[in-house]
Amino acid sequence: MDTLEHIDEFESVFRRSEQEPFIYLEKKLNRVLLVLDEQHSQAEATIDSLKQFSSLLSGVEQWDTFLIGQNTTVQDLEQDIQGSPADLLITWRHLREEQSVPRHSLGVYVDMLTQATKFPVLLLPGSADVSATIQGKKCQTVLAATDHLAGDHRLVNYAAAATNPQGQLVLCHVEDDQVFERYLQAIERIPEVNSALVRTKLQSQLSRDVIRYMEAAQTSLAQAKVPIQMKTEVTTGHRLAAYKGLIDSHAADLLVMNTKDDDQLAMHGLAYAMSVEFVEIPQLLL
Repeated sequence: MDTLEHIDEFESVFRRSEQEPFIYLEKKLNRVLLVLDEQHSQAEATIDSLKQFSSLLSGVEQWDTFLIGQNTTVQDLEQDIQGSPADLLITWRHLREEQSVPRHSLGVYVDMLTQATKFPVLLLPGSADVSATIQGKKCQTVLAATDHLAGDHRLVNYAAAATNPQGQLVLCHVEDDQVFERYLQAIERIPEVNSALVRTKLQSQLSRDVIRYMEAAQTSLAQAKVPIQMKTEVTTGHRLAAYKGLIDSHAADLLVMNTKDDDQLAMHGLAYAMSVEFVEIPQLLL
């Protein structure tokens, strides 16, 4: 083995050893703000349904509401939220946009809530043209979806908190097969590299890192006596289709995912596509 190979091997071992361990933190909500419009004006009934839906919501100390009227601007809503911070914002897609049926967006109010504020947003099911409700439902199966699970304590902790006692938390990680193949095709053009070996080793390493993190999270939740079961799913595929399949196969009651991107104002692509596409399931957007 030459010097360069020794250096590469040392760097690989070092990076594996510096992986951040999972840290469990119990999540509690003191104040929740429900953002409504004239189409969703039954605040009391909605709050009752939310309390029945998830144990995370049943213990909320203070519930407040904000009604978006005909003359309410996005800036009005943002100023109110920033002036009176909440632990969680709850709302629907397409507030005050029921006539235009904006199928390819979440609506201007939700866009602002997810990107211009630092607070988690619980997006209730349904859209301007698809009727859905959480009334009478229980949050027994939660699916936490991300393409960068390792080191993502906040997502796992929120997902665990939202899962009802004796329910199931499914941690999911999907590697994008199209991105993976594009890099492999580039590697195959380098004569000095054994592309078949790289394919096997890279797939194995990507899965190993994620599985180690998932196992650490599972152990930590068990040690903290969190009364839920945990299952893991690690796969490769077209992400949107893969997550849709996972939601359906597990009959998930809630989807939890990260939406903020430090490098841009807009919600990052996969999260936005999933938020727009999967209208039948409540989504906790972090």
